[in-house]
Amino acid sequence: MKRLFAILTVMAAALFIYSSSYACEGGCNKECKGGCAKAQLESDKTDQPAVPKDMIGKEAACPITGEKFKVTEKTAFSSYKGTNYYFCCPGCKPKFDAEPEKYLKK
Repeated sequence: MKRLFAILTVMAAALFIYSSSYACEGGCNKECKGGCAKAQLESDKTDQPAVPKDMIGKEAACPITGEKFKVTEKTAFSSYKGTNYYFCCPGCKPKFDAEPEKYLKK
């Protein structure tokens, strides 16, 4: 019985560690797969232009995940063909920047 309890405890701990490593700060979901925390650290180092003031507080949909969210001063965004696209977390921005047409066809 003690052995079964020990095995279950180790499995539960491993599952917790695995699942928390994929948690996203910005509330994003399946597409990010944990890139959010690392991308957040990287985005804090970059000189991204300021989010347009008329967008702050408005709802946007992330072109990567489809998730709807409120735009803040720290929201990652990219301009493509004259349009700004906002992302649920910084981990989505590099994916979009690499292949914007792929995500705009969704």
